[in-house]
Amino acid sequence: MLFYAPAAAAFGALIDIVGVAWRHGGGRAYQTGIFWLAEQLLYGFGVRPPWPAAAPLAHYHPVESAGEGAALAAAALIANAAAGLLLALLSAPVALVLGKRLAARGGEACERRFWERAYPAAVLVALTLPGLVHVFGDSAMARTISESPAGRAWLLGPVKLGTAPALLAGVVVWWLLCFRARSEGALRFTGKALFGTCVLALALSGIVAAAGWLGRPAPPEAPAGPNILLISIDSLRSDHVHAYGYHRETTPALDRLAREGALFRQAVAPTTWTLPSHLTMLTALPPHAHQVIRDGRSLDPQALTLAEVLSAAGYETAAFVSGPYLRAEYGFSQGFQHYDDYTVTGSSAEASHRAITSPALVRLVSSWLRQWDGGGRRRPFFLFVHMWDVHYDYIPPPPYDTLFDPEYHGSIDGRDFERSGRVHAGMDPRDLEHVIALYDGEIRYTDGHIGRMLKELEGIGALDNTVVAVTADHGDEFFEHGKKGHRNNLYDTTLLVPLIMRYPPKVRAGTLVQEQVRLLDLAPTLLSLAGVEKPPGFGFEIAAGMGPRDLTPLLAGQAEAGPGPPAFGDLHGKLACVRTGKWKFITRLARTAPVELYDLEADPAEQTNLADRGLPEADRFSELLSFWRRFAGNRLQPRRLEIDERHLESLRGLGYIQ
Repeated sequence: MLFYAPAAAAFGALIDIVGVAWRHGGGRAYQTGIFWLAEQLLYGFGVRPPWPAAAPLAHYHPVESAGEGAALAAAALIANAAAGLLLALLSAPVALVLGKRLAARGGEACERRFWERAYPAAVLVALTLPGLVHVFGDSAMARTISESPAGRAWLLGPVKLGTAPALLAGVVVWWLLCFRARSEGALRFTGKALFGTCVLALALSGIVAAAGWLGRPAPPEAPAGPNILLISIDSLRSDHVHAYGYHRETTPALDRLAREGALFRQAVAPTTWTLPSHLTMLTALPPHAHQVIRDGRSLDPQALTLAEVLSAAGYETAAFVSGPYLRAEYGFSQGFQHYDDYTVTGSSAEASHRAITSPALVRLVSSWLRQWDGGGRRRPFFLFVHMWDVHYDYIPPPPYDTLFDPEYHGSIDGRDFERSGRVHAGMDPRDLEHVIALYDGEIRYTDGHIGRMLKELEGIGALDNTVVAVTADHGDEFFEHGKKGHRNNLYDTTLLVPLIMRYPPKVRAGTLVQEQVRLLDLAPTLLSLAGVEKPPGFGFEIAAGMGPRDLTPLLAGQAEAGPGPPAFGDLHGKLACVRTGKWKFITRLARTAPVELYDLEADPAEQTNLADRGLPEADRFSELLSFWRRFAGNRLQPRRLEIDERHLESLRGLGYIQ
């Protein structure tokens, strides 16, 4: 037993390293072996597993060096050892009874062999079989057996459910053989019996899997619609995109998309920080409807996501994200058959600040696209990609660190942007210019990797049959209103984001949409372009056409000229705004709070507050905001999210929470 226990843990860890690190470039210990099996079963029953919040098992280990590989190996070894110990403890009462029965029937030699060889070997099989299913199931079996709309939660469900009874049946067969072995010679066959147990376990797993596959409803027929690639660039303000008139050539790839597709001049985010903005993007629910407006909250599972709608329509869904607020536990993984929040996303504040994520992200996306192409393109895809590098710290790699300010010789750089006291409102204007140049360098660097993704699509001949939509969650400000970064206020510096779409069959090249639109409208528009009907329960309806809307009439030039519906903003449930093409109204949600009113046509920089001029617009917008919050709010109940200490530290390091 002393030999087999560490052997089981080591062998299980080896399988996990091959299955997780080799295929994904890194992972967490709780994604290995028997933990993965239990996690998938719990997700299938709608229960979130407890161990992602437990350190050190939740620690992400990238594999980019021998030391990082050793760290993952150690974590996987600990995880498998713990799982083996737990399995041994749970099975000990049954094993004791079995051992006594064997002693009574086959003598002490049979009992001794049971404890020294058979029982530890059975534990080894039980530990490693889920890992093998994980390694092979995530690639070939997942695509062959499970294409149901349930997606990630029940991936390989029949195989997982079949593993336990198959192992039990194998142990029973082995026990019967030992039960009949009354001589020492007969016990020599116990090794063969154990081998037969493994074969039987695998065979029965396959039988149960096939039975479950034949018994489940037929997957939806693959739609004839286009693929969808949705790219979100973190912290990109629209007025630093060259296609929006910025003086620096920061975005050649986005400029090309705008020339070949449509550019929305005024796209308004629902808030100025990552988590609620992305949830709005993917659910067509405003922040005060999905209610994930503060840290420590996650999306109500009753919310219907864009990925769930497309998966139910027959789409293959996958996401690759690179920022800490896009982790699956916030609810983003709903509807995605593959959601990678671990390969690129860093695990610490320092890693998140200093990480250069775009190359790894593009490698993942390219690999996934090639697998999709090589697999026969059986279903169109919905691919969501979140790009992090524009987010501070502003430390683009060479030559982008000097591309837009080669003459600077000062001491200011983009490190520790949010917390550094050297970057402040009264700093030398020349130093601030350099910080902004570094921000622009990050944009150009990220844009280059978007170009590589588009080239990959072009290389497999799928670009023209793919709806490509590029946007951002919010912008960054550089003391235009006394603050830096984002999540400070609801001014246009952080509220206006780029929105560019390309799809030649339905989007005329060079289309320029002047009318104000919202990220709230993005998901319904993608569904319309894909020819997928918006199901009941997706987004919400509200009077006066203020709810999420399909923007395809604007793309086709069929909409009547007009200002469009107002855009509403929220920050933590404490600050709110209403924006139209001409006016901006901002108020704190306290009865005695002052308000701000700006004429955006005369004052686009929002420097002159007109709230005390007695204009009727202030009262009108106040009433409109009250109506919106009363009828569009509180649609769902957010779940309290227990965030592990490492993730908390990462968010603190980013300057998000104290």
